[in-house]
Amino acid sequence: MADFFYYDAVFKCCKQPYRIYAGSESFQALKENKQAPIVCDDCSDRIRFEAIMNFMHGARG
Repeated sequence: MADFFYYDAVFKCCKQPYRIYAGSESFQALKENKQAPIVCDDCSDRIRFEAIMNFMHGARG
């Protein structure tokens, strides 16, 4: 079994440990901007949903 190159990181929102493997989309994003917050899929979905709800709420009134 081959060892893969990876980074050990911690999700910004939920503070869960995460392993980012070379070649993944998350790895490319981390290489481009190391200061960007890393969020898991669940947190990303929740953030997007809250943004949509805030936009819809703001558009009403």
